[in-house]
Amino acid sequence: MKTAKRMATLLAIILSVPILQLSAQPVSGRSKSGGLISPSAKSAAAAPYLNGVMKVDSLWESIRVIRDDDKALIIVHSEVPNLIIESNRKIIKVDQKSSGYWEIWLPYGTHILKFDAVGFQRLEVPARAYARKRVYEMRISGIVKNQLSTSDKGTLILRSQPDSAIIQIDGLPDFKGTTPHEFRNYAAGLYRITLSRDKYETKETIVTIEKDKTVTESIRLTALFGYIEIDATQAGQVMLGAQRLEKGKPIEIPVGRHTFNFQFSGSVRRDTTVVVPAGEKVMLKITQ
Repeated sequence: MKTAKRMATLLAIILSVPILQLSAQPVSGRSKSGGLISPSAKSAAAAPYLNGVMKVDSLWESIRVIRDDDKALIIVHSEVPNLIIESNRKIIKVDQKSSGYWEIWLPYGTHILKFDAVGFQRLEVPARAYARKRVYEMRISGIVKNQLSTSDKGTLILRSQPDSAIIQIDGLPDFKGTTPHEFRNYAAGLYRITLSRDKYETKETIVTIEKDKTVTESIRLTALFGYIEIDATQAGQVMLGAQRLEKGKPIEIPVGRHTFNFQFSGSVRRDTTVVVPAGEKVMLKITQ
C-alpha cells in the first residue's frame, strides 16, 4: 500500500515538470537570455557586401637591397584601408608603416599572396619567386562597384605627367580621350581610370567625381627608361652590347641593370654594372 502511494507521488512530480524543447537555432541568433533575436534594419545595412574589387596595378623589383640573407621584402602601396595580408607560406612580419604603406617580410622563395579588406573580394596574386635580400614594390587599387549616381553630377579635370596619355574608363569601352581631359557633368561616384603612354608604365587608379564639385586629379606616370652619360678621363671606347657610347652625349636606356665594357688603349678591358633608375640620368665616370 505504501509502495503504491510513493509511486503515485513520484509520477505526479514528473508530470508537473515542463518538458524542455531543443532548438537548432545558431548561438549567434540568440540574446544573452536565450531568446531569439530578430535582425534589425540597422544591422542588415551594416553587413559587408563584397561589391569592391582590388587589382594589382604594378609589381616590380626595386633597386634597393636588404641585409637579411634569408628574407625578401615586399612594399605595398594601396589606398584600400585595413588590408589583411596572407600567404600560402609563412609570413615573418607585416608592418603598416603609415596609411597606404605596408612592409611584408617573407622567407625568400615562391609565395602566393592573398589580400582581404572589408567589403572587397579577395585578391590573390599568382605564384611568384621572391629572391633573397631583394626588395619588391607593389601597387594595389580598389574600386567599389555600383556606386554611380543617376542624378548627382560633377566635373573631373584629369591631368598626367607627362601629358598625352591615352585614357580608358572601366565600364565605358567606347570612350576616347587623352590627358589633359575634362569630364564635365559626369555621374558622381567612383571610376577606375587607366592611363597609357609609349615608354611609360601603364597606370590604373581610382578617381572620384563629387556632386556639384570640380575636382582636379594629377597622375604621375613612371618612365620605363632612364639616361646614361659617359665622363671619361682616358682615351678609349665604352660599349653597351654592340652600341658605342660617346663622351658627353647622354643616351636613352631601359630601366634596370646594364653591364658596360670599357676598352682602353693597350687592350686593357674592364666591365662594370650600373643600375639605371626610372626617368633619371646616371653619370658613368671612367678612369683607368
